[in-house]
Amino acid sequence: MDHKIYMQQAITLAKLGQGAVHPNPLVGAVIVKDDRIIGQGYHQMYGGPHAEIMALREATEDVTGATMYVTLEPCSHHGKTPPCVDAIIDSGIEEVFIAMQDPNPMVYGKGILALKEAGIRVQTGILKKQSKELNERFIHFIKTKRPFVVVKSAISANQKITSASGPWVTSEASRTRVHELRAATKAVMVSVATVLADDPMLNVRHVKSETQPIRIVLDSLGRTPLSAKIVQTANEIPTYIYVKQGVDTGWKDAMEALGVVVYDIETSEERLPLSSVFAHMGQQLIDEVLIEPGARLLQTLLSEKWVNRWIVFQSPTIESDDQISLLPFVYDIGKHFTLVQTESIGSDTCTIYTPKEAE
Repeated sequence: MDHKIYMQQAITLAKLGQGAVHPNPLVGAVIVKDDRIIGQGYHQMYGGPHAEIMALREATEDVTGATMYVTLEPCSHHGKTPPCVDAIIDSGIEEVFIAMQDPNPMVYGKGILALKEAGIRVQTGILKKQSKELNERFIHFIKTKRPFVVVKSAISANQKITSASGPWVTSEASRTRVHELRAATKAVMVSVATVLADDPMLNVRHVKSETQPIRIVLDSLGRTPLSAKIVQTANEIPTYIYVKQGVDTGWKDAMEALGVVVYDIETSEERLPLSSVFAHMGQQLIDEVLIEPGARLLQTLLSEKWVNRWIVFQSPTIESDDQISLLPFVYDIGKHFTLVQTESIGSDTCTIYTPKEAE
């Protein structure tokens, strides 16, 4: 029996929960008997049944004596749902393969111990690396209590982020991929400079999605206009604006009347401290944020080392020198980031970087 095949199937299933389970992890489970898959499932939505329970429910025959493959250690505590280990023990399953232990202190090792004490054989580490990659945002959030930061940049061949010929630098195919990224994340963030320049919606439009990400604006002085699209649609899609304490109360009252949630950050600095913003977002259970920054916000994110993944879409076009540059400052990308993937998207190239500190 090739255990990796069944664990890979569990990982494939887990990915189907992207965008719907925040701040929970992505988890898939497969039940095998006589070298046949007789049940499988994944965590489909936050607060819903976990992957192990879904696999047991979907089983086409008695699972007594069967083997379960699950991408993350089964929970052993009462949360939104009852403990999964109890259901596994009661089911009659004889062996459980677990890709990785749950980093959550409430779970870590306890689920495995409970299974072993019940006489179930447990093996861990099958496709552990792939499982960790699957849940890097969950692992980051559990350890730091701050969101996993994904930065998206769209640039021309000569690294300009604006175009003289239209509103977009990159192709429609790249923009569709960006909407896929939005659909998979908990929140999308920009600075007020982007709102003033582009009046974006920051929602998911070009791909199917059951949910919309929270829209977040960094606006220290309260300059977001009431007429902005994200403000006018705040009753339809959750919209947060972070400002410095002491911002104009009339502006704030008008924003809140339109459905915008305004959060005050106490600071004596000119700009909002990202450490305070991210800590507050963590308290709101925002475990991942896609940031679509302009040059100034990008500089802050890079200099303060907040970026956990940097996705750069680059078109083959050359923009004029008077357009805004991605990096109008000295920065050695190769010194701080590792290139992990490059692929063609239509006429563009998509490159993914991760910080070297995270390796």
